[in-house]
Amino acid sequence: MYNIYRYLKNVLMLILILSIICSSIPLTYGAESGNYINHAQTLKELGLFQGTEKGFELNRKSNRVEAGVMLVRLLGAEGIALEEADRNFHPFADVPQWASPHIAYLYQKGLTKGMSSTLYGSKNEITPTQYTTMLLRALGYRDDEGDFDYNTALEFAFEIGMLDYMELYTLKSMGNGGIIRDYMALLSYNCLFEEVKNQGKSLVVSLIEDNVISSSDVEKACRRDDSLGAFLVSEGYFKDYDIEKPISKDDETRAVWISYLDLQRVLPNKSKEEFRASIQSIFKNIADARLNTVIVQVRPFGDAFYPSNYFPWSYIITGTEGTSPGFDPLEIMLEEAHNKGLKFEAWINPYRIRAGSKKPLSEQNQALTWLMDGSNRVIELNSGIYYNPASKDVRELITKGVMEIVKNYDVDGIHFDDYFYPTTSLEFDKIDYQKYIEEGGVLSQGDWRRENVNQLIKNVYSSIKSYDSSIRFGISPQGIIDKNYNEQYIDVEKWLSSSGYIDYICPQIYFGYNHSTQPYAKLLEQWNSLIKNEAIDLYIGLAAYKLGNEDTWAGNGKTEWIGTTNMLQRMIADGRKHSHYGGFVLFRYDSLWNPPAYLKSQIDSEIHSIRY
Repeated sequence: MYNIYRYLKNVLMLILILSIICSSIPLTYGAESGNYINHAQTLKELGLFQGTEKGFELNRKSNRVEAGVMLVRLLGAEGIALEEADRNFHPFADVPQWASPHIAYLYQKGLTKGMSSTLYGSKNEITPTQYTTMLLRALGYRDDEGDFDYNTALEFAFEIGMLDYMELYTLKSMGNGGIIRDYMALLSYNCLFEEVKNQGKSLVVSLIEDNVISSSDVEKACRRDDSLGAFLVSEGYFKDYDIEKPISKDDETRAVWISYLDLQRVLPNKSKEEFRASIQSIFKNIADARLNTVIVQVRPFGDAFYPSNYFPWSYIITGTEGTSPGFDPLEIMLEEAHNKGLKFEAWINPYRIRAGSKKPLSEQNQALTWLMDGSNRVIELNSGIYYNPASKDVRELITKGVMEIVKNYDVDGIHFDDYFYPTTSLEFDKIDYQKYIEEGGVLSQGDWRRENVNQLIKNVYSSIKSYDSSIRFGISPQGIIDKNYNEQYIDVEKWLSSSGYIDYICPQIYFGYNHSTQPYAKLLEQWNSLIKNEAIDLYIGLAAYKLGNEDTWAGNGKTEWIGTTNMLQRMIADGRKHSHYGGFVLFRYDSLWNPPAYLKSQIDSEIHSIRY
């Protein structure tokens, strides 16, 4: 049972170097922040953790008397403790009256001891060892009978599976310093899944059978905590995990991005047979991971991975733009994806022609003609070349290119990424804007830019839907909402509160839970709240490429992706709790199936965790 739980439980691999290692560094965060807020919320749903009038206060240290009260509540024994207050007693003079029934209950059950015969040490900070000892006693283990030694309580908790290695390391690093409530929530949550000594069942099952936790509270908790539900299935509590949820994995889009960078490994200068074999292997990996959708980049640089009347063959394929490989890669990818039961969305970068690459434009490339004719329909900026979003001709070309795919290929969707306006500089399109003003326009240059993009998106959407309403159209913008509006000049709020723009939005929420300025949970809530059109789904773009790596600009969270085993699973589970959630997309294929050798074990664990 311990091994089952060690896989199923929602383990958070902790930051290796935390400020708590140095007890002199203060821990001050918002009342509802914390690494283990999800554990605290599950405990609350089960009726085992109340928090305070200020919330969970997970980043505040607890004293011994508060810890005692928390343990009584965890055991579901607060009612009994209060009822028996006149019969139970304790010898401690420093226990406040409000906590006296709780400490008396624990003292009579042998779950806690004082600092001396008359002092409990109520105001002393409780240490990790002390709280772990209390929990081990609650599980039936007695240090006074030799089950474990108080001084090595943390090591014993590790041995029985209540802690994993990183949790053990982090708690031991605190020494005899006080433990914050965040880690008390972790320990309390983990304790629920451990077997009560000589009972053959876990603490949570024991509490359920004793009616300490009601069946309705169990179901509420399982709706928000997949690991708890799966564990109770393994324990035989549920015949099947059929609790109604906002959305299940069978209903959601479970996708992976396959970029031109991934295709560069299997496509350039390959024969048709070689490419087909490689794609079959790629799609098999994806299907085996129980994903159901691939979003494949087929127009990365104003070019095409298929024979097109509007765009030249991509230089990615043969090294030279305009040179055919002698077969149709898109046709092969579509066929093999559908053979594996995978939906296929064609991923297009609408405006980018070159970004840093010095590969020459081919003679048949419309972009070259427009770049050279002085019309400003194509602009050269810094080291890149881009279509000008202000141009009606550009919008028509991009729309025709989309419809060429839709009409000639059995795609399930069209997908735009996050590259729109290439710069915040107002210089390159000043002439276009001035013409707009002279023709009676009243918008600011920023709002005018946003409206140029709006017109493209509306044109593409209406064109797709007029041909085949079942084909989905979605966009994957940057995760930080303000950056989209102010730097990319896209008005996602308008798209999400109106009809006629998109079917789904897939923000790239490439941030961890502990990111100092853009934590995952905050961004997820912001995006969900932004959707006012109930017909629009929220897909969550997740940063698989960060697994095992330092997140350089994340501040306190820069190491939280290192050593993880279920970061993606946690993020997906949290996404499912939001009202507009419709799925997730992982960036990108090679990050998951071709990682460096030293990361393979970790990545394999992450892939395995999202299968369930």
